[in-house]
Amino acid sequence: MLVSQEIVTEPENYTDAISSHNQAIWTEAMKIEIEQHRDIGTWKLVDLLQDRTAIGCRWVYAVKTQPDGMFKKAKVHIVAQGFTQRLGMDYFEVTSPVVKFDSLRMLLAIANHLNWEIEMMDIKGAYINSALNKEIYMHQPEGFDDGSG
Repeated sequence: MLVSQEIVTEPENYTDAISSHNQAIWTEAMKIEIEQHRDIGTWKLVDLLQDRTAIGCRWVYAVKTQPDGMFKKAKVHIVAQGFTQRLGMDYFEVTSPVVKFDSLRMLLAIANHLNWEIEMMDIKGAYINSALNKEIYMHQPEGFDDGSG
């Protein structure tokens, strides 16, 4: 059996991704990310109102490997460039819904004591399921502009 020894490296930006010899891998991963957003209804395309400012976004690329270090898959996320927003004008608080390490340790200790089975799972696109209580305007991601925004 022939095993591929191809090395897939993480591009720094969109241009690097589409000009690399792994262009097909990164293009497919970007399409999957766009489809997740479309399926969940993360955004809708609108014309920018005169009194609003759109923030930029960029692609973040990651290579996932198997335990032996071999390539498993390419992951791509669209991230908003929120650093262009101004506290008190564009947003009023910063939150990050993550579990506290002490809480996780306590749950694991209880599960161990009760001899419960622990399983881990990855929820595909979990980060895009957060609800916003404010309208945010963002430019379309590079390479996936449908011309209407």
